[in-house]
Amino acid sequence: MDSQKRIIKYQMIEAFKVLAILWGVLLLLDIIGFIATIYFNNIWSFGIHTDTEMSIVAGNIMAIFIFFIAYSYTLHYEDFPIAICFSITRKDYYKSVILQNLIVSFAVALFEGILLKIEPYIISAVGINPIQDFSIFNTKTNSLMYIVLIMFIGFLINVSFWNLVAALNYKFGYKLWIVATALFILFIFTLNSRFINFLDNVFSSRWIENNISLFLILFFGIFTVICYVISYFITFHTNVKHRVG
Repeated sequence: MDSQKRIIKYQMIEAFKVLAILWGVLLLLDIIGFIATIYFNNIWSFGIHTDTEMSIVAGNIMAIFIFFIAYSYTLHYEDFPIAICFSITRKDYYKSVILQNLIVSFAVALFEGILLKIEPYIISAVGINPIQDFSIFNTKTNSLMYIVLIMFIGFLINVSFWNLVAALNYKFGYKLWIVATALFILFIFTLNSRFINFLDNVFSSRWIENNISLFLILFFGIFTVICYVISYFITFHTNVKHRVG
């Protein structure tokens, strides 16, 4: 078995182990949420809600985003050193990272999409109105394929960003967070500058509404590619070492 197939096989096995744990935890939390909602008859207890509607499954999104952060750091702090120890090139390793990100993002989106399509029947059965309109998709009018596609894109964008952050953190350690804090402070001091006003006009709600398809495709597509390209070059020039920060 060549190095490319070896690292892909290893990372896929690890990915599905982590996915199995994630799915188990989410299912357990959702079941507890449904039972508690029925028992206490209170829509304010779990998930997300409006005045008269609720969705327990939609509350999974925060846990999923946290999962992607931990998952991205695991790829760099654990899988990357192991890959190098197996004499796998950084190029082959990074190809497997992108493939794994695609598979994991789709698997999570499919799981969450199925739950979102099933949930309204359960919520309605206990006398509560389910939230079905989530702005970017509607679980009542949109197909499962469309919902999964939208979430897959969102999850892939999210994991591409955290993949870059994890790569930077692995290479620079605590120095990354010093720079990030300094930039954040600088950003706060420039909130009233002309540059920020210019961004506000470019990214205004009216502009986005009139150019939604082109804007989202170009912006998020370019953003994702840039994250992966930068992360690749960082990984390519990073030595394997044990880091605490």
